[in-house]
Amino acid sequence: MGILQKKPLQEQLQFPVDLYVKENGYLGIVGFDATQHELFIASKSTIHGAYAERFGELLLSAISNEVDLMNFLHEKQVSMTFEVIDPVFDPHIIEYEEPKIILLDVIYCTPSFHKYSYEDVQKVGRAFGLPVKEHFCRFNDWDSFHKWYQNVSTDFSLELEGYVLEDSSGFMTKIKLPYYIFWKRMRNLVPTVLQGEALPQEWDSHPIATQFYQWLKERTFSQLTQTDSIINLRNQFYYEIRQ
Repeated sequence: MGILQKKPLQEQLQFPVDLYVKENGYLGIVGFDATQHELFIASKSTIHGAYAERFGELLLSAISNEVDLMNFLHEKQVSMTFEVIDPVFDPHIIEYEEPKIILLDVIYCTPSFHKYSYEDVQKVGRAFGLPVKEHFCRFNDWDSFHKWYQNVSTDFSLELEGYVLEDSSGFMTKIKLPYYIFWKRMRNLVPTVLQGEALPQEWDSHPIATQFYQWLKERTFSQLTQTDSIINLRNQFYYEIRQ
């Protein structure tokens, strides 16, 4: 058997395509458990553990009536997916001021993948008082999309994880932005410094990376190990170099 080759994106996309803002959190899923007659709450491929528990807390605090949500999920035979953001419990790369959950999709519980339209997801969000993923824009042809992509893929000023692209056939993919990609990789410099290793060659000509690496080397062991996120380190770094 031959190796399955992926088509180039230009050949794969069916226009129009829609882009949605990709927030920087973790996945939460809620459905209806018919055996226990209760909400089925999961995260990171499990119904157990701190992530699922934290998602459940945020979900139940965001909705006004748990029974109404159970009835909706049961009657419509659907599940709901969320982006779960918690800057204290689970900080990532992008900084947020407070915890929140964002409704991404309402998905039918069927063997084949089918989900609500964005307009219907918005209606569900309004019905339960839930924020819904943000529609960013629509592209009707490859040229306009590609021109936008070339610009955004080098724009370091956008402090955002990226976008989710969905074409008219239902194909979906993620577009990650330079700011997010860079600081996600800079997070790996902390163990590099702690282990006394040199700056990886791929970054030795990058002005921010070399400056951040040197700044990390000047921190004490406790300063690096007790700082709980790259967000705090980044904020301290920018504060000090701007003085």
